[in-house]
Amino acid sequence: MKKILKWALPVVILIVIGTALVIYANREEEKLLRGYQTHAAAVAALESGNFKSAYELFLQSSYEFEDPQRKAMATYEAANTGWLGQVADYNTLVGLYQQAIRYRRGYFEASFNLEYLYWLKAHAPEQLPQPEVGPEPGGEELPSGDV
Repeated sequence: MKKILKWALPVVILIVIGTALVIYANREEEKLLRGYQTHAAAVAALESGNFKSAYELFLQSSYEFEDPQRKAMATYEAANTGWLGQVADYNTLVGLYQQAIRYRRGYFEASFNLEYLYWLKAHAPEQLPQPEVGPEPGGEELPSGDV
């Protein structure tokens, strides 16, 4: 019996450790795939011309990615899409470009766009992004109950 325990205990421990590693790897793979899937959906939305959806999906993928380089890329793409599609305002764009630079130091493209936004505000404010304004909360017409 002691011989069996000496042999079986290490095998059981290895099986438990192996199972735990497989579970951990699967969870990490799911997290990684989630970011890529959302990013791919954002690209598809952008290609179809749906800027609002692409903007929201790029933002979501930036939250889902674990890697700072990927977060920076998705944040930068969200800012560009928000600007191009007139979905985001000046302050939001500034914040997004700054966040992209925080994720990836020396991100030239994000720095350039940020500086360009600053320049526009100082020299050509009429060219700043002007997102469409939706209805104000509480401004919608409520049903009266009359039939």
